[in-house]
Amino acid sequence: MAQSIIRADPAEASMKKLLLSAKATLLGIDWKTQVAVFAACLAVVATYQHLGAAYECEFGAHPDEAAHYVTGLMIRDYIADGIPGHPMRFAENYYDHYPKVALGNWPPFFYLIQSAWTLPFSPSRASVLLLMASLTALTALLIWNALRHEFGSWLAAFGAVLFLSLPLVQKYSSLVMTEIPIALLAFTATLCFGRYIEDGKASCSIFFGLFASAAILTKGSGLYLAFVPPITLVLCRRFDLLKRIPFWASAMIVAVLCAPWTIFTLDKAKAGWEHGSASWDFTSQAIPYYAVKLFLAVGVAVLALAAIGVAVRLIGPARSGKTEGKWAAAGALMFAVFALQPLIPCGLEPRHLVMALPPVILFAVAGMARVIDRLKARATPFQSFSIVVAVTAVFFLIHPFELKRKGYEGFEEAAKLIVSEPQYADAIVFVSSDASGEGMLISEVAMREKRVGHIVRRASKLLGKSNWSGSEYETKFSDPTALIELLEREKIGVLVLDNSIREQKRVAHHDLLEKTVSDHPNRFRLIAQNDARRIDKVRPGAVRVFEFLSVP
Repeated sequence: MAQSIIRADPAEASMKKLLLSAKATLLGIDWKTQVAVFAACLAVVATYQHLGAAYECEFGAHPDEAAHYVTGLMIRDYIADGIPGHPMRFAENYYDHYPKVALGNWPPFFYLIQSAWTLPFSPSRASVLLLMASLTALTALLIWNALRHEFGSWLAAFGAVLFLSLPLVQKYSSLVMTEIPIALLAFTATLCFGRYIEDGKASCSIFFGLFASAAILTKGSGLYLAFVPPITLVLCRRFDLLKRIPFWASAMIVAVLCAPWTIFTLDKAKAGWEHGSASWDFTSQAIPYYAVKLFLAVGVAVLALAAIGVAVRLIGPARSGKTEGKWAAAGALMFAVFALQPLIPCGLEPRHLVMALPPVILFAVAGMARVIDRLKARATPFQSFSIVVAVTAVFFLIHPFELKRKGYEGFEEAAKLIVSEPQYADAIVFVSSDASGEGMLISEVAMREKRVGHIVRRASKLLGKSNWSGSEYETKFSDPTALIELLEREKIGVLVLDNSIREQKRVAHHDLLEKTVSDHPNRFRLIAQNDARRIDKVRPGAVRVFEFLSVP
């Protein structure tokens, strides 16, 4: 009797192998310990947030913060409403009401993370900040796991706390920005590739491709991960991996998942670059700028220890071809950020270094371990550990450790008034401030109402013209009478006028609007006035809310 031969599907077999590998990894994890360490890290982050008054402040510490929040809110509402029709129509309508949507200038993955969090919980300020704290705590947990088997739990814990205490990490854990998510995803991808170098498992290469794709679809700087594989191969002298299909699988995953979005939105993303296009003029400024900012970000002790760690874990082993995959990959990510960031003319800001901070902490702890080993000849292991940790902590506390208040407030009460008062239920709102101030009002209004609700108009869009970064500004109006006609034509009901703008950020249309309000008291009735805070400066009565009156 003939027997039928059933051949297994290669794709199905590969998927089963991947799932079995992931299952084995998960079962081998001490979950109680992981949860305890994560909870401890989360408590540290939440404490820093509380001390910095993050839960009291509005989304205005960076001009992009409100845009990230509102865009995440839009994706959340689109899903919560049952995916109502064409997404572009929904986005256009959403932007018409809350003109701080920026999908396209940034990729979508961060907003999907926000939605996955705010759908079961809420889109409140406390909820979203707790999400940011959780992402930071996860990054610290990864650092702890990357260090503990080699250096012990206590030194790994010190490294995790050190990371959480870095001023840049403190700051961006309290902001709704992409810096912490991209650091988490890029570091995870890097560790996956390091594991692939060490054990050659296809699953590790595939996970590298998946996490690298998530990083790229969170922020364009995720593309720096493209340099991790080649640099790691060179450091480890593992060129034999180039002949294996799993090595190229990660590249295929990234190409399939990221290429369509990256190509389609490239021009829009480049429009947000402050310096237009790559040039030596920008790079010559960026190299010393980021060198200084790195020193200021981590301090002399951490930087010195990281240099020792690089010498011990990268330079020395590379000469003999015995560099471990984890350290080679971490060094590759660090090098990619430091080398490529000065080439991308997206502005000079310290936040661009956040993605490199987890590897810096890894090498700093490796440097600490080497110093401790050298001290053991003269002291006990406990004494050596205590001395190195104490000296590092003292230097770190002297500089750069700092607790700073987030400090952006003033529009919450105006938003509450607009949303809660029945007479303004259908009013079109007009706000004039800088990018942060306009964003604060829009996000505060959107946060408090059943969306979509009020229509908000931005003075920077209606009365002025500039590029995405705010440069190349031109005013559209110079006459108060024409301005009054515009407000009538746009059917403005409520005007929010912010006078806390720094002098260097004041623009012509804002001054014209101030003059128009002053010259036409019969058209503008003051209904509320609130103090504004910009970092540590409080400006009494700077945020004024007017009702725009019809012609008597």
